[in-house]
Amino acid sequence: MKRISIRDDVLEVQYDGALTYAERTSVLEEVHALIRREGIERVLLDFTGAWAAKNSYEGSVGEFIARLEALGFQGTSVAYLNAPAEHSEPVLLLSASAGLRVARFHCRRSALGWLAETTSA
Repeated sequence: MKRISIRDDVLEVQYDGALTYAERTSVLEEVHALIRREGIERVLLDFTGAWAAKNSYEGSVGEFIARLEALGFQGTSVAYLNAPAEHSEPVLLLSASAGLRVARFHCRRSALGWLAETTSA
């Protein structure tokens, strides 16, 4: 399950429950459309209520990365809050080449503070 909201020019996606890359890939389209339509450059991905589903990688991490690169999130700052490593590491590894600024946090206030300080070049 996911909830998407926009607050103070930050798009927040809150995931709850077991999560797979296939589910995250389906959310990318919606997030991309909102970012472009609203002119948002900062995203908080909150995994506090989520966990990696059994076999969450199976056949879909590559699809997720390919879709992320194809959609084009250049200039976007993304704060991962309490993300399971298997759901943040692949994005952290490709962030520079994809034009993303990405950081991991375990404190909501720190994540929002970092996002508030980021701007596009």
